[in-house]
Amino acid sequence: DPASVNGGHLLASLGGYRSHLFELIRPSGKAIAFVGSLFDGPLTVDGVTFGRSHEGHAGKRAQEIESIAVSVAQRTRPDIVLLMVGTNDVLTEAEPGDVANALSHLRGLVSNLRRTIPEAMIFVAKIPPIPNHILGQVNYNVGIQTLFEHRRVSDPRLRLVDMTAGFTVDMLSDGVHPTDEGYAHM
Repeated sequence: DPASVNGGHLLASLGGYRSHLFELIRPSGKAIAFVGSLFDGPLTVDGVTFGRSHEGHAGKRAQEIESIAVSVAQRTRPDIVLLMVGTNDVLTEAEPGDVANALSHLRGLVSNLRRTIPEAMIFVAKIPPIPNHILGQVNYNVGIQTLFEHRRVSDPRLRLVDMTAGFTVDMLSDGVHPTDEGYAHM
């Protein structure tokens, strides 16, 4: 699930996509601090102390992430929020392709985050391919695109990240979680 992507599920010592993002940002001289109540990943990346905090909760659905993320945002006041939720909803959908409930919670999450941290940049990601749940993944991503299209004019600090662009099923280790190549792509 995307929450376990924060920690680097199956590759926990690597820190998921966060260590790759850290490597990309560090040469710019910009400060980067990951925030959250969970900790994992390497102690250093390229000899530099790596901020091991994150708020990726493995196995959680959009409804559960909604309350967790808003609480963390109130406490940590991040400048940037990287949000990818919905994979677990797609994996556990009652009817194939029925993602309306997950999208409703995502809309609520984005609205609540915006109220809580009005100046933050919020990046909402489409979810990568899920080979055994393609209909749900496609429907969910169409819903994310629609959410973005409706909000982008009134919310210039909201961005859409297309995790499907260039992401192949070969970049998944178990049909859900990325390989190190997948994390680097993210």
